[in-house]
Amino acid sequence: MSLLLPGFAVWSAGCGPPAPPGTDAGTDAGTDAGTDAGADAGTDAGTDCVGYADCEGFTWPEIGGEIDCYEAEGHWECVAGECVPLCNLECNADAECESFNWEAGCGGNWDCIQGLCEEACDPVGCGDAACDAAGGETEASCPADCVEPCTVPADCVDSLEWEQPCFGRWTCELSACTPLCDYSSCGDGDCVATIGEDASSCIPDCLSTCQWPTDCVHADWTQICQGRYTCFLGDCQQTCDSNGCGNGTCDAVLGETADSCFQDCLGGPCALATDCLGVRWYENDCPSGGHWECRLPAGACEAVCEDVTCGDGTCDVLAGEAATGCPSDCGDYDCELSTDCDGLSLPSGCQSWLCVNRNCNPVCP
Repeated sequence: MSLLLPGFAVWSAGCGPPAPPGTDAGTDAGTDAGTDAGADAGTDAGTDCVGYADCEGFTWPEIGGEIDCYEAEGHWECVAGECVPLCNLECNADAECESFNWEAGCGGNWDCIQGLCEEACDPVGCGDAACDAAGGETEASCPADCVEPCTVPADCVDSLEWEQPCFGRWTCELSACTPLCDYSSCGDGDCVATIGEDASSCIPDCLSTCQWPTDCVHADWTQICQGRYTCFLGDCQQTCDSNGCGNGTCDAVLGETADSCFQDCLGGPCALATDCLGVRWYENDCPSGGHWECRLPAGACEAVCEDVTCGDGTCDVLAGEAATGCPSDCGDYDCELSTDCDGLSLPSGCQSWLCVNRNCNPVCP
């Protein structure tokens, strides 16, 4: 029996209220949609990446917000599943900033702050007479402490590294060693420490290995051609010379030897003792001095050590005495230019003097 009440639906025995049409489908669809959307949202929010390579293609944020560098100055990293933009580190310690240009108008030091090199003015620390390199003081940031003080240019030689793209010398400006490009003094053949020239600032004058070709003939000839030894800007060189080597004359003064030019010098570089005067004399071999002899028939210049002829007060040029080999007799025969030999008495039959290897050599036909 059923009772029908106004305003109430009829329920079948053993059943609950009827479901509205489409309730099951809606529930399933909503659950699926919500689950998928939640999963997608969770994936996007927390799993951008597994490694940094997954971050390629992400847009680099603008400077001024969360980042303070351009993409070229930074990189992506995968942190806890998220792609994070990071600036590259300029430093890990204050001392690693020394190569940066100091542009602050004050004395101070570099500070490495969060991987970036920052200029820090410090009138107290910069001025204590101690160059704190570990604390970021450099010659540029704190010249008062880190630039070696000087009173004259000579105080700067052989103590500092020359970093200029030129040759020159050191000057002392406001008690600081200052490099000066100067080709008028550097290149004149004289290394003058008093004006600030040293081996780093003026290589042509201060690192020379020779003055004359004859200074170079002791080196082994390594060229596959025939020629002569030359001295260029203080540097010994081996020069191929098919014109000079092959003319039938062995010119020892110009650097020809039996090794460099066998077709001219196979018989030796000399015929007379005077032919040897331009050859380099090694003082250590003859402490008491001596003279040159030309050993025939080989035609080889030979240094003869003795204290009889050398020491008699007469410079016998024709017998092979020279300023380098016998300074006690031939001190006046030392020269730098041929005009330095003017006034010396020429040996009989000779026409003029020629300065070779700092010796006044007679030119005899």
